[in-house]
Parts: sequence; C-alpha cells; structure tokens
Amino acid sequence: MNNRLTRLSRVFVVAITASLLLVNCGGGDETTPRKKKPEDKGTTPVTPEMAKDLAKIKGKVVFKGEPTKPATISITGDSHCEKFHAAKSPIDEDLAILVNADGTLQNAVVYVESAELAKKEYDPGSPVVLDQHGCRYVPHTFGIAVGQKLEITNSDDTMHNVHFFSDVNEKFNNTQQKGELIEYTPAAKDVGRLKCDKHGWMKAWMIVLPHPFFGDTREKGTFEFAQGLPPGKYTFVLYHEVLSPKGEVKKDFEVKTGDNEIVFEVSK
Repeated sequence: MNNRLTRLSRVFVVAITASLLLVNCGGGDETTPRKKKPEDKGTTPVTPEMAKDLAKIKGKVVFKGEPTKPATISITGDSHCEKFHAAKSPIDEDLAILVNADGTLQNAVVYVESAELAKKEYDPGSPVVLDQHGCRYVPHTFGIAVGQKLEITNSDDTMHNVHFFSDVNEKFNNTQQKGELIEYTPAAKDVGRLKCDKHGWMKAWMIVLPHPFFGDTREKGTFEFAQGLPPGKYTFVLYHEVLSPKGEVKKDFEVKTGDNEIVFEVSK
C-alpha cells in the first residue's frame, strides 16, 4: 500500500508499554495521523537501454570565506547520551555552517527546479534512512522524493521520540525504542523539520521534492543524483538551512548524456 504514513512497526512492545512510553516522552495527538494516498500518475520504469541516454549528475558545494566557528552541545539528562559523548562535546549542527578541510559544505541539498519534471511520476527508489545514533539525527539534512519511503531507526540504548513538523505534509509524534522502525512517506513538496522532544538538541531537516533528481552533501560535502536526468538545460537549486533556507542559490547548467559535474560556490 502507498499510504502516506504507514503503521509504526513495534517489536516486542505490547499496547500497555506503548501507552506508558507516550506518557513519558510527551507523544500526543499526532502519533497516528490519518493520511491519504499520493496521487497515482502511473510510473514508467527506466530500462538499462534508456539509462544509457541519461545524464549522470554529481558535484560538490564549496564555501568561500571563513565560516563561523560552530558551537558545541552540552549533553545532559540522559546517561546513555552522556556516556556516548563523555570524551568530547559534539558540534551543534543546527543552524550552523559546517565546512570540511577541502572547503566543501556539509548539510546541503542540490536539486533540479523544473515544473515539467514535477508533472511526471517516477519510481521513487530505495528508502531514505534517518538514524538516531549517539543521540543525534544522522544525517542532519537530507532530500527525499514525494512517494519515497523514509525509514527512521534508533541505534541508541535509550528512548527517543520523533516529532515531525510540516505545513503541508501530515505531522507525527512517535516514541521509539532501540530496534524499532518508523516508516513515513511524504506526499507533497516540503521543507520539514524533525526534532526529539526528549533530547532538545536533536534536530534534522527533510527536504521533500516532487521528483528524484536531487542529491545531498551530508558530511562529505559532495553529492550525486540517484537517478539519471534527461539531457537538457536545467536550473539547479541549492538548499542550506542557513545560507539558502528558501533555495535562493541557483545555477543554470546544460547536462549531456553521460557524466556531468555541478559545482556550487556559496558564501555568507
């Protein structure tokens, strides 16, 4: 079923336990929202022969200038989180400009802006995984296509709750123990926000796009589109929560069959 929000998978958790967890972590009305299916426009699978004629997109985002030194987080109130970060306080990724040694920018999403591409339906591809590891969301910023499944996992030996905020997609607020799985399928273009109400420093951004032609830099500073793009002239857009929260940074580029590299340069 292509339900926009699938049921939360619980392993070895009975109903009474789930109720207690909701009370402890503040889960509320948004735990099991009702969702309608995304509009089915019919998909056209890409055959190997078709893929030969497509443009493969990869690239990097380069930051010019001196970024502000990121703040660190004081981890308190949870013994697992405190133990995990006992040696060193983690960097606060939220609303930060994080630049690698080679000048590439972390936590950016690059996508194609195209009304024509948005009208079509595509195979959304493999699920995107958002993990809770070391009491952090990994990755901090990521792209996902409409109709593509999001799998939220918990690798920590502590309970989290995943609270999703959106103006256009259905919101939810679910508690999650280690080993449990939350599945969610967005149905509309969006810039969504995730946070853990139990651990206030845990935040992430989910950029929902109407097609699968995007890539995210995460920690490495480089990106690659998972699917080939039909050759032609396009406008590429950069999203970064600080530098371009509305996708203001754009670059026109003509892509051809085979390998193409897109380089964005941004500054404060």
